Amino acid sequence: MASYSSLVTASNKKFKSDVKAAKTRGEVTAAFKAHRAEHQQLLKEHLAEELEAANKAKEKIG
Repeated sequence: MASYSSLVTASNKKFKSDVKAAKTRGEVTAAFKAHRAEHQQLLKEHLAEELEAANKAKEKIG
């Protein structure tokens, strides 16, 4: 899987191009809502991975 930061960068790039291509206010809003949902999912997955790593580190300590 790609790193979190590279996924966020790709998401931001897509959002910027979608906003530039938008012809109506509704299209801009739709692009933002899709971008926000994607960011929220990426963050959720990233934090779950970090929590798993933290729990493994705690198990090693004792």
